[in-house]
Amino acid sequence: MEQLVAGLAAKLQEEPENAEGWFMLGRSYMSMGRYSEAANAFKRAHDLVGDEPTVMLRYADALAMAQGGRIAGEPFELIKRALQLKPEDTTGLWLAGLGYEEQGQYEQAVQHWRKLEAMMQNDPASLNEVRNLIARAEQKLGSTVKVETAPAKPAAASSVALKVNVSLDAALKDKVSAEDTVFIFARAMEGPPMPLAAVRKQVRDLPLTVTLDDSMAMMPQMKLSNYAKVLVGARISKAGTVTAQSGDLTGEIKNIATNSNEQITLTISQRIP
Repeated sequence: MEQLVAGLAAKLQEEPENAEGWFMLGRSYMSMGRYSEAANAFKRAHDLVGDEPTVMLRYADALAMAQGGRIAGEPFELIKRALQLKPEDTTGLWLAGLGYEEQGQYEQAVQHWRKLEAMMQNDPASLNEVRNLIARAEQKLGSTVKVETAPAKPAAASSVALKVNVSLDAALKDKVSAEDTVFIFARAMEGPPMPLAAVRKQVRDLPLTVTLDDSMAMMPQMKLSNYAKVLVGARISKAGTVTAQSGDLTGEIKNIATNSNEQITLTISQRIP
């Protein structure tokens, strides 16, 4: 893990405009508990993509952890701005509640968590955590907060599933080995730079057919079903890194409708200079 992260960090010094790479580096640093470095990486992604709620909330979380878990200050401002752009964002509602609780504004905290509670009916573990947070805030208030909420609608099962057949151009077979990594992914045409769904395979598996769907989402709000059009791509990486490098082999098709039921035929046929 340390070597992979160090390799990604070095690659980004050569490709500073790679927003997806900075986002992935930030996530990697977070998983390693290197919060200040994670915040710096997410800041680079934010500078590149602008006010994209998913990136803003990850950046805010990293900043908060870097300052000992305190949300006050820049993290809280980022969270509130993200919620203005995407009021139903579950991560934003969760973090905003924590921010208001930290400031002693318990009613505001409960308001956000009640809204979140209504969206967690199909996730028992998260639902229990939210209810514990609400109970904690109401205990500090000494009373129950009355919140007018509409009845929660059960989440509809997503029917989005993109079936992708991936093959390697015969002219490039001598450029790869059976152990090389193959990334197959879908990314929004307009929106966050990170994949909405991805599968990792090896060249030995080609040709193959995979299905990209909402179960592969990196975050709840980054699902295929949230976007009308996506880019579907495949890349062979000798280094096995999530960031594209010179010499990698790629293939992609743009403007794929996520409600399409037709199988997508994708050929890896180009070499990155």
